[in-house]
Amino acid sequence: MSANGHSRHPDLLDVIRDRRSIRHYARQPVERYLVQRLLEAARWAPSNWNGQPWVFVVLDDPASIGRVYAALGVRAAAVTESSGADARLVRFVEHCRAYFAVLRDCPVLIAACYKPTGQVFEGAVAEHLHDAGGVAAWNPNLLSLGMAVQNLLLCAHAAGLGACFHSGPVAFLRGSLHELLGLPRRLELAGFVTLGWPDADVPPQVHRKPLAHAVRWAGEPGA
Repeated sequence: MSANGHSRHPDLLDVIRDRRSIRHYARQPVERYLVQRLLEAARWAPSNWNGQPWVFVVLDDPASIGRVYAALGVRAAAVTESSGADARLVRFVEHCRAYFAVLRDCPVLIAACYKPTGQVFEGAVAEHLHDAGGVAAWNPNLLSLGMAVQNLLLCAHAAGLGACFHSGPVAFLRGSLHELLGLPRRLELAGFVTLGWPDADVPPQVHRKPLAHAVRWAGEPGA
């Protein structure tokens, strides 16, 4: 808001509301200058101590994307074929596998990675603050990456592109993604963004809980 109470960008909320997770793409390449524009939006996100802890690995050729898809299939099959697999785990794997094809068929696949805060430091902070949650409850660099990814998704939508963030593949690529993409060991994969020109009707607006369900005003009854 400006000093007079008027928004400088009156259409931004409309862009946010209209954005959808698009999973079907036309077999049409996305020009690299457009991808770079989205990544430019990502790098302007706020971050913990302005550390900018993100690294985006862009795959826009079928061979590279195919290697990632193949690695996902090998790990998923190993779980489902295990005779001792927990039924809940099998259901989780099958649910994830239903979306792996989206990664295979997209024109552009972006691995969203981040540099985690040192666990020794996190552990020391948790210990001195008597934080029972420990390091699992505090991950500011991952949150920073999340803000960068949201910038990317909104910019993609504004440009007429379709995009979707996928966190399911992460569990299946631990231990193999670094070799596949030549990444330093210090990086952690948070998920993939699939990107392309939409090849289907835009999904309808999904239900959102009322604002009052998520907001509490401090000092008022019910807070």
